[in-house]
Amino acid sequence: MDYFEIKNRFEEIGKGEIIKGKMIDEFIIECSQNINKVDKNNRFYLAAIPKFLLDNYFNSREKLEEIQSRLYSNSIIRYGKIVARRSNRFMNELVFNGVETMSTLNFYYNGIVIQMMPIDLFEKKKINASAIYYYIYHFLNIIIEYYKFFNFMGIIDLEFDLKGIKDREFIYLFRKQPYPDEGSLICEEEINKQTITLDIEDLESQKVEIAKSFLVPLYYSHDYEKVIGVHNEEGLPIYKQ
Repeated sequence: MDYFEIKNRFEEIGKGEIIKGKMIDEFIIECSQNINKVDKNNRFYLAAIPKFLLDNYFNSREKLEEIQSRLYSNSIIRYGKIVARRSNRFMNELVFNGVETMSTLNFYYNGIVIQMMPIDLFEKKKINASAIYYYIYHFLNIIIEYYKFFNFMGIIDLEFDLKGIKDREFIYLFRKQPYPDEGSLICEEEINKQTITLDIEDLESQKVEIAKSFLVPLYYSHDYEKVIGVHNEEGLPIYKQ
């Protein structure tokens, strides 16, 4: 290829990323409309996005029905039930901390998975940081299982966005033998949306580190290794309701 052919190819890649970004933004807005008290300034979302979107690759009715039945065994899904299946995706409405419409989990036809919730429903004035870590960790479990259903191998982007936290108190757990203890801190600044790109094959071995890394900016001046990542004997994250 000559210079101009190569230049045009790279420009097309850039255009694809812009189009994909706009699509994700639209999906996020749509997800937020499904639950109460969510707006762009007061939300918590997680998203898994294949680096190269493959239309209809994830659109098998049999696979989606299998996911509906199998994901009940996942410890995040057991808090809720499936309430709707629309067009090329299905939505789970979850119950967490006894609050209904706490969260929606959306699977889209092109492999995008979005977990959306309002942060106000964690606490009115205090935010349970241990619960957020718990959600991140189990979201990673969900997408690992989701992509395995479709035998998807490739690169994915993971997005984490938490808005509306400035000057609010965070409650967290840290390891204190023989039981976890509770602490708190004030989040002085909003944190920017974070994105991680990795091979789906590496997600299983890195999910603990990824879940921690998303919350590290909350603890700039604190010993975050003590603050987050508290697990039980089975290796699962724990929190106090």
